[in-house]
Amino acid sequence: MSNMVSIMRYIRGFQMKRSIGFSITFVLAMAGLVAARQNTEPLSGPVKIQEDVNAVVCNNRGEKFTIEGTKEPARLPADRYYIESWILERIDNNGAVWKLKTKDIANKKTFDVAQDAEAKLPIGEPIISTLTVRKEDAEFYFRHYFKGQLGEEIELTQNQSRADPPKLLIRNEDSSYQQTLTFKYG
Repeated sequence: MSNMVSIMRYIRGFQMKRSIGFSITFVLAMAGLVAARQNTEPLSGPVKIQEDVNAVVCNNRGEKFTIEGTKEPARLPADRYYIESWILERIDNNGAVWKLKTKDIANKKTFDVAQDAEAKLPIGEPIISTLTVRKEDAEFYFRHYFKGQLGEEIELTQNQSRADPPKLLIRNEDSSYQQTLTFKYG
């Protein structure tokens, strides 16, 4: 009987030692996993946009990020991004809301975010107003459009509607001939 008790005590002691060893191994494994996770946290870097730009949408491998215009740079995980769109809004003295919005950014302009280097995005003002003229037979065709710094086409709206089309004033040197033409969309 005493041999049986000794064997039982030995088995219980072995199980206890095994349990403690398993627990210590598990705790060490968890600590290693936490440390590894801390070391693999993605690095982030600062991204600066003009304060008056309301929002920029950029994409990184299918994940979209929206950066809002503020005095402080936003932080994004370090990587390569491409700019999808941006919006700039202003309110004039009469309370009208004017909005510049990108329609399409050609070639998906990219920018890189690095840990210690501030990325400055070339978006917002100044914008370029372009007028092209084409002559066919005895008629002239005009096209007026806005482009951004990245070559993107920009849509201009006033109070969420397309702004009135621009006017073209044509006159000769001595102003004896003067005519104002209104553009039409389409």
